[in-house]
Amino acid sequence: MVGVGAAVSLETVYFALFDDQGRLAYTNGPLREALAGVGDLSALTLGDLLAVNGVPGSQVLASLEEAGTWSGDAGLCLPGRGQVPVRLELVTCPAAGGGAAAIALLARSRTGAAQDRDPSRERLRRRQDMLMAIIEESPDFVSTADAQGRVLFYNRAARRMLGIGEDEDLNGIRIPDTHPEWVRDLVMQEALPAAARDGVWTGETCFLSRDGREIPVLQTIVAHRNEDGQVEYFSTIAVDISERKRYEEELARLVNRDQLTGLLNRAGLQAELERRLQASGDDAVHVLLYIDLDNLKDVNDSLGHHAGDALIKKFAALLDEVFGPTGVTARIGGDEFAVFLPGTCAVQAQVLAAQLLERLQGDVVVAGKGVIKPNASIGIAEYPRHGGTTDELLVSADLAMYEAKNHGGGRMALFSPDLQVGKEISSRVTWEQRIREALSQDRLILYRQPIQNLRTGRVAFYELLLRMPGPDGRVVGPDAFLDVAARTPLMAEIDLWVVRRALAMLDAPAGPDVALTVNLSGRSLSDEGFMDALEAELQRRPRASRLLVLEITEQSAIGNLPRVQQHIQRLQGLGCRFALDDFGVGFACFDLLRRLPVDLVKIDGSFIRNLSRSAADRRLLKGVVEIAGALGKATVAEFVEDEETLEFLRGLGVDYAGLFHRPAGAGAGA
Repeated sequence: MVGVGAAVSLETVYFALFDDQGRLAYTNGPLREALAGVGDLSALTLGDLLAVNGVPGSQVLASLEEAGTWSGDAGLCLPGRGQVPVRLELVTCPAAGGGAAAIALLARSRTGAAQDRDPSRERLRRRQDMLMAIIEESPDFVSTADAQGRVLFYNRAARRMLGIGEDEDLNGIRIPDTHPEWVRDLVMQEALPAAARDGVWTGETCFLSRDGREIPVLQTIVAHRNEDGQVEYFSTIAVDISERKRYEEELARLVNRDQLTGLLNRAGLQAELERRLQASGDDAVHVLLYIDLDNLKDVNDSLGHHAGDALIKKFAALLDEVFGPTGVTARIGGDEFAVFLPGTCAVQAQVLAAQLLERLQGDVVVAGKGVIKPNASIGIAEYPRHGGTTDELLVSADLAMYEAKNHGGGRMALFSPDLQVGKEISSRVTWEQRIREALSQDRLILYRQPIQNLRTGRVAFYELLLRMPGPDGRVVGPDAFLDVAARTPLMAEIDLWVVRRALAMLDAPAGPDVALTVNLSGRSLSDEGFMDALEAELQRRPRASRLLVLEITEQSAIGNLPRVQQHIQRLQGLGCRFALDDFGVGFACFDLLRRLPVDLVKIDGSFIRNLSRSAADRRLLKGVVEIAGALGKATVAEFVEDEETLEFLRGLGVDYAGLFHRPAGAGAGA
C-alpha cells in the first residue's frame, strides 16, 4: 500500500464505473474535477469519454464481452483539454445472474517521462493503480503504519475522519496520536501485539479527531510480514459506528426506565441503590418503601388496560408530588412501585407514607364510564437496620408490604424479623400446599390467548396462560402463586404439567392445527432432572413436539448462558421451537439476542401499548425488528389491544401480534 501511495504521487489516475447500459455511474475525485464543465455526468457514456487510438470501438467492446478486460493506449476526452493521452484498462464486473452489470475504467496519464514497457511490470502497476483508486474512494478508514507505529498512509476517508488535509505531510504522526488517551493502552498493549501474534485483530476502539471529537469505530488491524517473518507494516480498516453507539446509549437509557411512567424500572432501581449504598458512610440511614397498588388487577379486568395505565401514570405523578425531588421513585412491576429515601429514618418515612395513603383516599381516576379509587399497601425497611445490601433491603421492604396487604391493604407496615417468619408460615406455606393439591388433583387451569400472523391475518399460535383456583374458589392469576412456586421444586413440576398438557392437546385427534406456546421458568431451565423428563415427553410425541414453542425470559437465560444455549439446541433437535419472552423490560441486549438460538422474539407490551402515540417507541420497535430479522428471528408484539396498533405493527414489519382480550379456556387438566 505504501508503494502504491508513492506511485500515485507521480501521475494522475482516473477511475470510473459505467452501468450495464454504458452510462457513467461513478467517478473518483480527479475525474470529477476534470469533467467539471459537463452539466449532467449521468448522461455521459463510455463512448463519449474515450477515443481509442487506431482500434474500432466495436473491437474494444467485443474484447470486453469475450475476455472481460481490455487494455491499451487511448485518449480521454476532457472538456477544454481535448484528448488526454492515457494508458487505459477496462474490466467488466459480472452481475449475480450473469452478464456485465458494470464496466470499470482505470486510466493513467502518460505525460512526463517515458513509461516502463515491461508487460509484467505494466500489469502489476495497473492492478496497483486500480487497487489504490478503490482504497482512496472507500468510505471506510484505511491506513498503513510501520512496525514502530509511524503512520505512512491515510486514505481520504481517514483524513476526513481525523481532520487531516488531503495534501498534508504525515511525517511525525504515530498510531497513539490518533486515539484518545483512554483507548491507547488497548491499541498499543493488546490490539497491535495480538495482530503481530495472530495476523489480525478486530475490536471496538475510538479515534480522536483534531477538533477533539471522539469517533467510535469497529477496527481491524492486519500485520504484514517480510521475507524473514518479521512484522514490517500494520494496516487498519475501520468503520464509523457512531450511529450504532448512539442507538445503544438510547437503548441503555430506555432499558432502565419504565416506558409508561418514565420512572426507573427494577433494573434501574437496583443500579441506583447499589450506587447509593456503596457511597454511604458508616452512620448513614436510608429507607426503602415497597408499594403495591391493591386494585390494579380489578381495574384492568373491569375497565381495560387503558384505564389501568391511566391509574399507573396518575399514581406515579402522585409519588413524585409526595416524596419530592430527593425521593428516587421506580415502577418495579406491573402494580408494584418503590421509593428510596436517602438520609431518611423509618419514623420520617412513615409520616410520608401516611401522607401518600391520605392523598389516595381522596383521589379518583375517571376512565370512560368507570371511576377508580386507588388504594395501596406500603412496606417500609430501613438501611442498614433491616438490610445492609440492595437485595436484603428489597426483600425486607417486600415482606413488610405483604404484611400490610395481608391485613386488608390500604395501610403501611414496618419490617421486623417476626414478619419474615410470620409470612413464611401464613402465606408461602399455605400457597405451597394449595399448589401441591392443585397438581395432585389436576386442578390447574390453562387458557388460550391467540397470536395472529400479521401478513395473513390468521391465528398462528395460541399462548397457554396458567391459572389456578384460589382459596375462595375464584380463579387467580400466576402472580398469586408463581412467586411461591419459583422458590421451590414445585416450579419444575408446574412447568412439566403444562408441557404435558400442551403436548396432549396437540396430539389429540381434534387438537389445534396451530402451534402452542408455553413458558419455562429459570429454575426449570437449570434443573437437569426436569430437562431429562422434558426430553422424554418430546420424544414420546414427535408430531406434537414440532408444534410446541417454549418461552424463556432474558433473566432465566443470563444466569447460565452456556447451559441455556445447550438446552435450547438439545430441545430444538427434537423439533420444538424457542421464544425469548418480555424482550426489552429487563437486562436484554442485542448481544444476548445474537447468542441465544431462539426462533421468536416476543417484544414486551410496555413498548406496544403506546405505539400510536409514542414516536420513541416506534423507533425502538423498528430497531428491534430490523436486528431480529437480520439474525433470522421472527418478532411477536405482545399486548395488542386495537386495530390502530395492529396497523402500526404491520407497517414496522412485525411478524406476529398477541391479541389481548379475555382468553379462551383450554380447561382444567385439558
